[in-house]
Amino acid sequence: MEKEARGKPSDERAALRRSKPKPVFDDLEEWLQAQSPRISGKSPLAQAIRYALGRLPKARPYLDNGALSLDNNSAEQAMKPVAIGRKNWMFAGFEGGEKAMAIAFTLIETVKLNGKDP
Repeated sequence: MEKEARGKPSDERAALRRSKPKPVFDDLEEWLQAQSPRISGKSPLAQAIRYALGRLPKARPYLDNGALSLDNNSAEQAMKPVAIGRKNWMFAGFEGGEKAMAIAFTLIETVKLNGKDP
């Protein structure tokens, strides 16, 4: 569904999310709540169910807000050049250089995310 929504305006993405994944979220939450009392409280499965039930309310805003993303792929892709080159930049030329480079890369990537050429 996210492939279908990608590139569309946020109001269309939100409408699409309410029509397709919302029922899946609702069914999953209902099923998890039904299974929770049937499983031993100390088992790994019970812990996983409690974890999921605790996270579902935090994931629900994604269904109503088309501007939100369910993953952080764009942030990871933005940081990829920094991760690839970090050994090359291990010694930034002066004491405190790593802090200066971190600030510079943060500014550069922020400018790129806002559609400008740094």
